[in-house]
Amino acid sequence: MGKIAKLFLICTLLLVGVSFADLTRPLYFSCGKRTDDGVYACNIRQLESTKSTLQPQYTKWGEFLQVFQNRIEMDLGDPSAKTEYNGFEIIFESDIDLGGYQNGTCRDATFAPMYFGALAFQPTIDGNGKTIKNFCYIAEDENASFFSSLSNSTVKDITFLNAYVKAKTVSAGNRCGTLCDASVVADTVQNVNFENVVVRGAEVYGWQTSTLAITAKATSTDLNTPAVSLSHVTIQDVTLSMTRDVIAEYSDAEYRYDLQSSSGGVVANLGGHFKMDDSLKVLNLSAPDSISKVFKDVTNKEYVGKRYVGGIAGHFSPSANDADFDLDSIEVSAALSGLWVGGLFGRVYIDTSATKDDDIMIKGSSSFKVKDSKVTLNSPVYLGGNIGKGKDMNRYFGGLVGELIWWKGPVLLLNNTVDVSADWHGDKEYTNAAYMGGLVGLVTGGKELSVVDVSAENDTVTADEDVFKKCLCRRNFGKSGSC
Repeated sequence: MGKIAKLFLICTLLLVGVSFADLTRPLYFSCGKRTDDGVYACNIRQLESTKSTLQPQYTKWGEFLQVFQNRIEMDLGDPSAKTEYNGFEIIFESDIDLGGYQNGTCRDATFAPMYFGALAFQPTIDGNGKTIKNFCYIAEDENASFFSSLSNSTVKDITFLNAYVKAKTVSAGNRCGTLCDASVVADTVQNVNFENVVVRGAEVYGWQTSTLAITAKATSTDLNTPAVSLSHVTIQDVTLSMTRDVIAEYSDAEYRYDLQSSSGGVVANLGGHFKMDDSLKVLNLSAPDSISKVFKDVTNKEYVGKRYVGGIAGHFSPSANDADFDLDSIEVSAALSGLWVGGLFGRVYIDTSATKDDDIMIKGSSSFKVKDSKVTLNSPVYLGGNIGKGKDMNRYFGGLVGELIWWKGPVLLLNNTVDVSADWHGDKEYTNAAYMGGLVGLVTGGKELSVVDVSAENDTVTADEDVFKKCLCRRNFGKSGSC
C-alpha cells in the first residue's frame, strides 16, 4: 500500500491548483482484464459528443487523468498484480484532439503528463494508428512532455500532431535539477521501443529539447536491452528552441552560463546501446541559436556552455559489450546551430570507463558504421562560446557527426549522400579552432590519442564554399577538416 500511496501523491501534486479548460469533445476510458490473454488493458477514446451513452465522460483533461491514474494505481500498484495479470496495455481507440494548440496559439496551456511510476507493469502504448493532436503544455519548474517517463515499454502506431511544449524554470527549488527541459513524447526513457511513431508539426522550448525523449539511457550492457529502439520513426516540421520566458523569472540563471545543453531531432542525450531496425526520417528540423541569444538578453552574460545539436541526438555516448553500431538509410534535413553540430550526432563519445550512475563499460571491439544515409544540413550563425581574448571555444561541424571520439574499432562511412552549408561566425571575430568536414568535423581516439581506423567509401559530399569562407585552412574536406 505504501507504493500506491506514494504514486497517488505524485499524481495529485501534478494536478493540484490547476484549472483545466474544456476539451473539444469528452474522453472516455475503460480498464480491465482481457479474457483472451490475461492482459490488463485500458481503452481510451474521444466521444463524438456528450450525448453518447458511454459513461462516465470527462470534459477536462485533468479530470480524466486523475480518475485514470487512480484506477491503474489501484489495480496495478501492488506487486501482487503480477500474479493476476499478464501485462499492461493502453489502447487509443480514436483520435484525441486536446484542443490546446490551435492556429499557432496555445488556447489552453494547462496539462499534466501521464505517469506510470512504480506499477507492477510498465505499459505497452498502442496508438492503434490514431493521432493525438493540438497538444499544448507550458510547464513551470518541471520538465514537460506528454508522458512523464517510460521504462521497459513500447510505444507504437501513433502520431503526435501539432504540439506546443515548453518548460519554464522559475525558481531555484524546481523539480528539474537545474534548468527544465522539454520533449513532445517523454522526458526520460530506458529500454523503450518506438515503432511506427510520427511527430509532426511541433514547437518545443526549453533548456534542452527533443521530440521522443530528452534522455535515453541503458542500465545494462546487454544488447537486448538498448536505451532506445527505433523502427519506422518519422520526425517532421519540428522546431527545437528557447524563448525568453524559459529562464526570465529564474533568479539563478546568470550562474548557469557554462551549463551543458543538448538538442536532438529524436533524443537530446543518448547513452547506451542504440538500435535501429528500419527507416528513420528527420525532415525539416530546425534548432536555431536561441540559447546564446536568450541567455545574453536575460542575464547580460555570454553563454559558454557545451552546446550539442544533432539530427538524431545532440550527444551520443554508446556503451555495450562487443557491439556494432550500424545506422542504415537514415534521412535528415535540418538547420542546426551549436558548438557541436552534426547531421546525425553533434558529438559521439565512446567511453570505456564505468559511469557514476551505471556500472557500464565497453569491453572488446566495437565498430561505428553509417551507410546509405541522406543528409541535408545547414548550420546558421552560432554566437555562444565566444569568451574572447583568444579563449573562444572550439567548434565542430560535420555532415554526419560533429566530433567522433572512437577507439574500440573501425569507423565505416559508406555510400552516404551529404549536402552541407554553414556560417559559423557571421561578422564576429573568432579566435579559436573550428573543425569542419563534409562527413565528420573531427575524428580522434580521445584520451588514448590513438589513430582511428576510418574508412569512407562511395560517399558524395556537396558543400557551399561559404562553409569555409572565414577559415584559415581546410584539409581532407571529404572526411574531416580543420580551420
